[in-house]
Amino acid sequence: IPHHTAQAVNSMLLEWTLRAVILAACVISVFLIRLFLTLLLRRRCAEESLRASEGKYRHIIESAGEAIVTLDDHGLVCEFNPAAETAFGCAKKEVLGKSLTALMPERFHQRHVEGLRRYLSTGEQRLPCWRNLELEGRTKDGREFPVEVSFSVREVGGEKFITGVLRDVTQRKAAEAALAAARLELEAALGRAKELA
Repeated sequence: IPHHTAQAVNSMLLEWTLRAVILAACVISVFLIRLFLTLLLRRRCAEESLRASEGKYRHIIESAGEAIVTLDDHGLVCEFNPAAETAFGCAKKEVLGKSLTALMPERFHQRHVEGLRRYLSTGEQRLPCWRNLELEGRTKDGREFPVEVSFSVREVGGEKFITGVLRDVTQRKAAEAALAAARLELEAALGRAKELA
């Protein structure tokens, strides 16, 4: 092969190799752009889904008729809905980041702190059931009132959150006391009627 022909063949091979490399780079670039756009679209869809889910969650919490209080894994209040504000007579901003002891009579503080610490560190709960427990709450102005509480725990990203749904049972307790008093009066009246008979 003459020298100039070999040179032309080498030049042509180099040109075709460069074209193949450029074409491969373009194909890879298109693939990477499509992959990036697909991942971006999936992320946006996931973010929209998360926002929608958060919106539903927020709507339920905000519109619930029962007081809802959530503690983080340090035992500090991280959620306090409007019904809780009404029940305890204090604004959300006043209790967020504070201990739940602010919402209970002082005589229960130590027991609460010890029980919460034990549960968060070991998972041991001394109460057999966390449903419909009758406890005492305390309003901002110090008034104590009976509450019925149900607790649940959820773990998110290795952190535990304890949520209590509380119902003020003051009226129910008053009705029960009135019923018990009426029952005693009736029994006394029946006893007197038997004596007269």
